[in-house]
Amino acid sequence: MNSNEPKLARADSYDDLANDYERVVVPILRPMAKRLLQFIDVRPGWRVLDAGTGTGLLALAVAPRVGKTGKIIGIDLAEKMLAIARRKAAQFGFEQCEFRRGDLENLDFTADSFDVVLSQFALHHTNFPRALAEIARVLKPSGVFVMQDWSNIPIPAFEEFFQTLATFRAADESEMLARGRAQSERTREFFDSFGTELGMRTALNAAGFTQIETHVETYSARVNDVDAF
Repeated sequence: MNSNEPKLARADSYDDLANDYERVVVPILRPMAKRLLQFIDVRPGWRVLDAGTGTGLLALAVAPRVGKTGKIIGIDLAEKMLAIARRKAAQFGFEQCEFRRGDLENLDFTADSFDVVLSQFALHHTNFPRALAEIARVLKPSGVFVMQDWSNIPIPAFEEFFQTLATFRAADESEMLARGRAQSERTREFFDSFGTELGMRTALNAAGFTQIETHVETYSARVNDVDAF
């Protein structure tokens, strides 16, 4: 298997579900995004990278802070997700937002390009050490990186939901499930190696980050459209 196949398959799956993701998942992530942004005081004129932007939730939330003199670039592999982000930016008149198709493991930016790098629930889809190294490379020496992702703390109800969903779909969506296994292996590697505070700190240290803070928090959410979710 080509090393890029799992992440490209993941991007394809998000493309297939882009509209449902925007309608069902983004409202769940929005309060978590608000919490993430409490950890960084983004200033007017700054350059910000939203790594794994999806439909632009973080980028659009930060846009008023950087103002017209700043720049926000959101990257993602899922082109249909990016199309939604571009449409929303245009609706809000956020000319400082730009959305590009890009790979978090091979960022197409020169070193020291950004004052801030943000990422919400995206890096568990990557080769995490490689993605961290790229983020460290494009971040200015005085820059700040803030990320939010799942931990490996077991949530029985969550696991039971996805086991039931997989069983329900197995009969008529075997191809989708087979494609998902390769994606799940990468995600499991992330949880096993980096899903604890110690694992996360170790990875960030290895990538050259300093003054590291980690926080474990619990959120609850209600899903009104189970089929779409």
